[in-house]
Amino acid sequence: MGILALGHVGRRTFVFWKYSWIAFFIFNSDILRCYSVNIPRKPVDSLYDVSDIGKLGLSIFDNTTLKEAIYSSDQAWFVQFYSSWCGHCVNFAPTWKIFANDVKGWWRVARIAVLNCADPYNTKICSEYVDVGFPSLRLFKAFQQNGTGDLCKAPRDVSHLRQALIDHISKHSPQNTPSNWPMLSPVKVKWLLNFFWRNPRTKMKFIAVVFEDSESYTGRELILDMSNLKNILVVRVLQQELSRNPLPSEWKVGELPSLFILRQNGKPSKLWRMGNRESFFKALQAYIKQTLPASGTKETLNGQEQERNVMNGPDDNLRKTPHHEVDKNIEQFVNHTSRRAVARLVVYMEDLESTLIYSLRYEVALQKLIKADAMSALQAYIAVLNKYFPGRPCVMSTLNKLQKLLQPHVYLSNDGWSSILNQLHNFQNPDCFFKNDVTWVGCKGSAAIYRGYPCGLWVLFHTLTVSHASQDSYRGT
Repeated sequence: MGILALGHVGRRTFVFWKYSWIAFFIFNSDILRCYSVNIPRKPVDSLYDVSDIGKLGLSIFDNTTLKEAIYSSDQAWFVQFYSSWCGHCVNFAPTWKIFANDVKGWWRVARIAVLNCADPYNTKICSEYVDVGFPSLRLFKAFQQNGTGDLCKAPRDVSHLRQALIDHISKHSPQNTPSNWPMLSPVKVKWLLNFFWRNPRTKMKFIAVVFEDSESYTGRELILDMSNLKNILVVRVLQQELSRNPLPSEWKVGELPSLFILRQNGKPSKLWRMGNRESFFKALQAYIKQTLPASGTKETLNGQEQERNVMNGPDDNLRKTPHHEVDKNIEQFVNHTSRRAVARLVVYMEDLESTLIYSLRYEVALQKLIKADAMSALQAYIAVLNKYFPGRPCVMSTLNKLQKLLQPHVYLSNDGWSSILNQLHNFQNPDCFFKNDVTWVGCKGSAAIYRGYPCGLWVLFHTLTVSHASQDSYRGT
């Protein structure tokens, strides 16, 4: 049972085993996982901070605030469960921030949030909602009472995330749609032409109409962008409806998508043709400024001031490529360290033991239920550690005890796993490793989000490889 190769690419660690069942538990062979969870520290470093709450309209949840906010809410929620040690999460954070800012004006309908599973305080709740690795994106409907939401599998760019959110909002049934939400479903031509006649006392000054095909998101994007404005109604009419029920000739819709204004006197005018969200927003924004006074009032929601009757449209940052900061120390290390110098690097036992502590105490605990392949992988992982880990006597006796406690089990809940760890705590010597805090020496990064646990895994697997080879050499095999 040998390790074929081990490499480090960027901030990600890839492990290729001859028998992949050992690596399965930490790096799923079917899905590229990033279970690089943060090490316990006070405070736990995050990829998002308090300034993002006001600036981006982002909510930052923890173990006690998540369920309170998302269940029975009159808003839909889009939540990212992430780990601040996860390289994928670090790379994705700028995109998620741009996305949150881009849809900030939709706050009456949908909110964006994050929860850091690297914080040990959040381990239990993350085990309930995360089962495919980090970052994990989940969508929750308005008035949802329980459940883990819908897993979002959309490509990780702003445009596709926005479309996924719109699709999710559009799936709400009429009885589960909050009364203060705008109408996203398309309207009929008859409804449009008769609106002001049927509603003579309406406060709506005009109707903005987007004509588009059924695959377009432009109309719904504009409706949500304008959802904070009073006295203005934005609707969409589909091409199929125009084919069945043509508009009067004065409309002259022509190319799609097109943006029209229907005034209270029943006369239409074209604002823009063959446009997109951004061009339609700017055209409508200019028209509103010419015809309506801006109020720009604010109201408070969940302790945060939110703009009301103010237009929040496409973010100019969408034109920019998300910027990822490069750790200068790592960059210098890569550029200036020779292979000979790398070979002289010291492996610290503290790094190895910290990796063991974290993998057992937190990563395994993230699994809601350990069974089948995952259980086989966990048992094999412990067996390999027992055989090849060059640990202190108290460490090896603890691993041996763990292997015996785990062996009879076919499956385990995370509560069952915690029970086994509690037995180990009682079994250990007071000064043995499992009661210690996690501390990095050789794997300490220039910033808390670098190196650490991913580095520890890399070093651990290399150490096991060397130990395996040394034992074979000693036996003459």
